[in-house]
Amino acid sequence: MTNNTDALEEPPAPGMYGKMRDTAKHTVFFGIANILGRLLNFLLMPVYITWLGAELYGVLAMLMLVQILGMLLPQSVLIPSLFRSFYDYKDEKSRAMVVSTSFWLITMFSLLLCSVGLLLATPLSSLLVKTTVHAGAFRLVFLVCFMGAIGLPSLTVFRARKWSKRYLAVSVVTAIIQAGTSVFMVVVLKKGVWGVMFGTFVGTFLRTGSYLAMTFDSLKLQFSTSEARKMFSYGLPFLPGYGFTYVSQSSDRIFLGQFFSLAEVGVYAVGIRFAQLVNILLTGPFNFIQPAALFSAEKDHDANEFYAKTLTYLIFVGVFLSLGISALSREVIRIMAATAPEFWPAWRVVPILCLAFLFNGLRNVASPGLLLKRKTKLIPLTEGLGTIVNLALMFVLVRHFKGIGAGIAVATTFLTVCIARLYFSQRYLPVPWEWKRVVKAFLVGGALYAATFLVRVENIWLSMALKFPICLTYPLILYLIGFYEPAELRRMRTILRNLLARVRLRLHRPDRDGRSQ
Repeated sequence: MTNNTDALEEPPAPGMYGKMRDTAKHTVFFGIANILGRLLNFLLMPVYITWLGAELYGVLAMLMLVQILGMLLPQSVLIPSLFRSFYDYKDEKSRAMVVSTSFWLITMFSLLLCSVGLLLATPLSSLLVKTTVHAGAFRLVFLVCFMGAIGLPSLTVFRARKWSKRYLAVSVVTAIIQAGTSVFMVVVLKKGVWGVMFGTFVGTFLRTGSYLAMTFDSLKLQFSTSEARKMFSYGLPFLPGYGFTYVSQSSDRIFLGQFFSLAEVGVYAVGIRFAQLVNILLTGPFNFIQPAALFSAEKDHDANEFYAKTLTYLIFVGVFLSLGISALSREVIRIMAATAPEFWPAWRVVPILCLAFLFNGLRNVASPGLLLKRKTKLIPLTEGLGTIVNLALMFVLVRHFKGIGAGIAVATTFLTVCIARLYFSQRYLPVPWEWKRVVKAFLVGGALYAATFLVRVENIWLSMALKFPICLTYPLILYLIGFYEPAELRRMRTILRNLLARVRLRLHRPDRDGRSQ
């Protein structure tokens, strides 16, 4: 339980760079939590590859799609509304009322969804994976969805109050327990995909319990019908958009499964796992803190400049990250799947999917006008346009190019959505986007990725050693072509000088005997 005196952390430093520093600080903590938790799942991939094989790994990918669908309503409608309403009030009593209303709404809808899912698990298993053997795993998915959903309001309090350190502690402990349980169920008890989902349920149960305990002061036995109506008014326009997004994000595996096989889905899912590192390391952590950064900066005189530079910096880091992941994915997949060569072709879709995850993570950053001016009714239009593009490209490309065609369709879809959101957002909040810098970031990243193909060495470790320095030249080349602004260069020099000064101070600090260390 917390008290109101420490409900909000210290305000960010004044000025645009102060807000950027505050946002970056909490993004780092939220990012570390997501990285450690989801990185454990990534590192478990060799275990799943070895003990499940391509077909069962494809089944696991389908189970994940159902889990995402089960969380669609609370995540798309009520959580954005909770964020908007949370910042409508300054006092903790009113904010507790908002959180409580959201909690009871989500609990009611999630309980209904879980009940229906448990009844339909068998026919759903037959439809998606063409067998009823995995019906038990589908039931576990809906239990995971229920437990995850009721913890979302408390998690939103963490994000709004920027409790990044608490989130880090909870995430690390529960992720370790979840990973250990899953490995035990799969390797020792040989429970297959059911074992993976059971470990996920255990981790979700513990995580949600921790969230509820730490935000107990914000959860009351109260329900505001007027606040509920306001939440639905703000959030319902998000639902069609999220529905369209779900179709765009899941259609690749569904088309591959229908046109080819679950084994093909399994190989493609490995490529997704690698490309998801863009989301795990960057866009996921940032989007955790982005709503708080967006709404808290709304009244500042330099808000528009803050939004523009946020997009530029995310693209800069995102392209750098995508370059490294894409360039090294071929070698790393061969190392992780050394005993399962059927997974080796997965590297081909990684660079395409890295761009897809980057574009997907930039959607909200590219549309501050729609979110701040309550023009969320336009969001379904942009997502619907993306879905039309997605389904048309999937139908044409997957048949002929399999996973590569699916990846191209997904990347094109999210790029289309980003462009559409930018267009509509500019009508309500003109932001001076830094397009020249954005183009430079993408061109340099693409050129360096092409340069890594010049490395043709059979030895895997030597190949990685040669590609890695090529990727590291990315920020240097951007410096040479004038990407960085003078103010940014000055700040980087200041940071470097302060860092070196601290190192020198630590090296020359006397120890207890009066000697320099």
